[in-house]
Amino acid sequence: GPDHWRVSPSEPCAAWIGNQGRGLDVVVGDISRDLAVLAVQGPRARAICDAVTDIDLSKMRFFRVEGGQVGGSSGWISRTGYTGDLGYELWVDAENGPKLWDALMTAGAPHGIEPCGLNALDVARIEAGFVLQGVDYVSARFAPSEWHKVSPVEAGLGFTVDTEREVELLGMATIQRHLRGDRRWTFVKLQYDVPAIERLHDRVGIPPHFAPEACRGTVPLYAKGGQQVGRVTSSTWSPTTKAQLALGSVRHGFGEPGAQLEVEYTVRGERHRIPCVVQEKPFFSPPRTRRTPGLRRSK
Repeated sequence: GPDHWRVSPSEPCAAWIGNQGRGLDVVVGDISRDLAVLAVQGPRARAICDAVTDIDLSKMRFFRVEGGQVGGSSGWISRTGYTGDLGYELWVDAENGPKLWDALMTAGAPHGIEPCGLNALDVARIEAGFVLQGVDYVSARFAPSEWHKVSPVEAGLGFTVDTEREVELLGMATIQRHLRGDRRWTFVKLQYDVPAIERLHDRVGIPPHFAPEACRGTVPLYAKGGQQVGRVTSSTWSPTTKAQLALGSVRHGFGEPGAQLEVEYTVRGERHRIPCVVQEKPFFSPPRTRRTPGLRRSK
């Protein structure tokens, strides 16, 4: 509503928001323990959620939220998620969480619904090119040094900043400068040369192993045949695209789409370098993620 906001941040900030509200006509409360939330993601997400709510999901735009009956009790559905696919997040009072779970499992059975946890989510969000706070970038509050601090632009989140707003944000001058290209880092999406990985393993007589879980370890990135220019921060074998993918940061000027880089790759405890290429678009971004089939557009 116009006077009621809910913030779902990537790190705790209720105390900070409360401090900013001193002297204002506002009440700030941490309701983390009061809510249960379940995410339904994938090509059949709309059909499954339709069966447990009276909200018209066919007209719900991407990143919108509406209230109504959700799993047999009052709640909210937001067209959001962290997978890059069509998805919804269902919010109910905490005590109604188990009932919502049962309703979704029943409604989803004909569609092949499967419970998934953080490991699966980590793979999906890398396929979608989504950054993870504390892994792909460090927030200013927890940065151990000035070197670790990045702006939203450097973290690949420049699109989230409204540069035309009437009230200027703290740090806007820096953000504007970074948007013009005067910055240290560029966030990149990378695809590894899988045949190069296979050749490395052939040399030592062992088959390549592509782990089913994502890796959050930092790995050096190099200009082709030259100096280190950045680092991989997240990587995974992608079952969707059948490729080895990664996210990372490189020094500005080395992250143009199509740029050829090299990434450190370890086989049997020995360090090697293999080619990788900077990708422009997310590895996985189907049209259904943002499409609203029931929305009538004015002429």
